Formats: sequence, C-alpha cells, structure tokens
Amino acid sequence: MKMAKAFIQWKGTDVCCDFTCTCGAGGHIDTLFMYCVRCPECGKLWESPSFIHFREVDEWDGDFIAEPLDYE
Repeated sequence: MKMAKAFIQWKGTDVCCDFTCTCGAGGHIDTLFMYCVRCPECGKLWESPSFIHFREVDEWDGDFIAEPLDYE
C-alpha cells in the first residue's frame, strides 16, 4: 500500500506536544529544538522522526490546509 509521506526539515522552531512513552508515562512539552525526548519515568530516549505519514480523509473541518509547492 502506498502512503503519502513528508520529510520534516526541523529548523529549531517552537514545538508543543503531548508525549506518551511505551511505558505509559509522559507529559506535555513546550520547547525549542525537540530532536529527542527523554521519558521522565523510565529514561528511554526517543528521537523525533524526520519522516511523517498522512492519513487520507474525505473532508476537513479545520483551517490550515497546506498545498505543496512544485519542486521543479
């Protein structure tokens, strides 16, 4: 099955996310430069991936629909 995908070029911008480790612990993150996350409970390190996959939807109720620029 083919999936839509993108490569994220991290530029050290602000990030806000809720993190959950495989051990079940986690928390909220507001920071710069989130290239790696350390679990506050078990200490595992998690690299922030540069590739993401998208899920196809039939419609979108929100704002901020991005349209890629042509690479040529």
